[in-house]
Amino acid sequence: MDQKNGSLPPVESARIPFWTLMGFLALYIWNAAPGITWEDSATYHKLLDAGGPLWGDAVSHRLYCLLAGIAHKLPLPGETAWRLNILNAFLSAGCLGLVYRIVLLLTGRSTAALLSMSCLGVSHLFWHYAEVAKPYPLMNLLWLASLWGLVHGAQTTSTGTFAFSGLCQGLSLGVHPYAAAFLPAAAIFLALAPRPKLRFGAGWILGWGIGAAGVLFIYTDLIHIKGWNGFVWHWAFGGQGELVTGMSQGHELLSIRWERFGRNFLEWLAYLVYQFPLSLPLAALGIPACLKRAPATGWALLIFYGSCVAIPFDFNVPLKINFYLPSFLVVAIWIGCGLELFLTLWRNSPREILVRIRRAYFVAAVAVPPVLYAVYALEPAEDFLPTSLRKSSDASYKDRARFYLWPPKRGFDEPRRYAKRAFASIEPNAVVIADFQERDILKHYQHEMGRRDLTIHHLSAWGGEENKPIREMFLTWAAEAAGDRPLYAGHVYRPLWEGSGWRGTPVGDFDRIDR
Repeated sequence: MDQKNGSLPPVESARIPFWTLMGFLALYIWNAAPGITWEDSATYHKLLDAGGPLWGDAVSHRLYCLLAGIAHKLPLPGETAWRLNILNAFLSAGCLGLVYRIVLLLTGRSTAALLSMSCLGVSHLFWHYAEVAKPYPLMNLLWLASLWGLVHGAQTTSTGTFAFSGLCQGLSLGVHPYAAAFLPAAAIFLALAPRPKLRFGAGWILGWGIGAAGVLFIYTDLIHIKGWNGFVWHWAFGGQGELVTGMSQGHELLSIRWERFGRNFLEWLAYLVYQFPLSLPLAALGIPACLKRAPATGWALLIFYGSCVAIPFDFNVPLKINFYLPSFLVVAIWIGCGLELFLTLWRNSPREILVRIRRAYFVAAVAVPPVLYAVYALEPAEDFLPTSLRKSSDASYKDRARFYLWPPKRGFDEPRRYAKRAFASIEPNAVVIADFQERDILKHYQHEMGRRDLTIHHLSAWGGEENKPIREMFLTWAAEAAGDRPLYAGHVYRPLWEGSGWRGTPVGDFDRIDR
């Protein structure tokens, strides 16, 4: 179906895709983590538990925090953390529904749309974040809604749908600053869209302006307190001033180092293959198919994919795999477009055995990834982890491979067990310095577990191994924070105090430091 003729695909039975979508939703809810998980999960719960202003550590994600605040108050059983985890299950199911609709618009084939939705639904990173508290599913939902608005608007010549697309993109800026990566793709689409370009562009810009204005409105308190420059700083970097300062003093956030190109390329390729181990050939077919069938959409997808790969490619942070997630949405759409081309070329195949092989391949494309995840993640050889995961600063992970690479999170309670171990080993009235996510986990559980006597701090350790100013800042700051009280620091901080004259005694996940 061509975008230029304005026609829509015929209405097809919705029962199979509907029940497939409900199956994914049930899968995500059933396997959602029962409570706090690693990464930033505890940050949102800490802010929501406090009921205070939401412009601290999660300032870049305020729209997500406001939505999470509603879920946080729902009268559901279990930990409050579980409510936020299943919120992401519903948001992720919405993403799958939008992928189905987009591919159906592009190809007119429900089979292609169903395969795209299913391949994305079982892909590792998408599945992982459908079961833990993170802003990415909401950002993905708004991105896909914006893309759907562009594709549908071009086919129906509806200015209102273009305005809806712009509105979703504008609102996404309140979820994560990374949302701006979609703007070049939208510009390319509007430039290549069928006439009347001026009316479509004006509608999109109007919708985007309304969405962006809404985002500014929910940041009114931050703008009032910090001013416009402070607002931009906090929005872009999440209020983690000392983290960014540490990077600027020698541990670059974005740095082009060509000697790392080979490693970065292999990591990108490994992440991509891990998501879609059997369906990538269809995605490769889908790129030219989409460019030929719907040029505006094809080029927009290429630009968006390029942005979502180029930005994190040499992103010098732990867990940069997270920033590749939007690119996997594009790959899923290409899979459906590639299947449509594949079916067209093989339409008149005379041999039944070839048809059966084709069907078996399609089933395997969806069934094999979970098997691969189980084999890879349940193997206790942590050395097989990609570099950016293995060298991440989360020193207290006891089973990194399973947490990162095995999407189901049912029964996952390692952070709670970590907090219990920590509180059992730390003496009364101590000052505790923990890495970012460990700090928020300890703060989340310290009231429940009766350790209000502890004062828990965080200071970024990034770059400390090769950066003398960071080490000196840590020593001065830690001494002032502790005073005469016992001082405990996570193992990740050892490079900052070893060789300084301070002595450390390992106590569980921490070092008790004598100054």
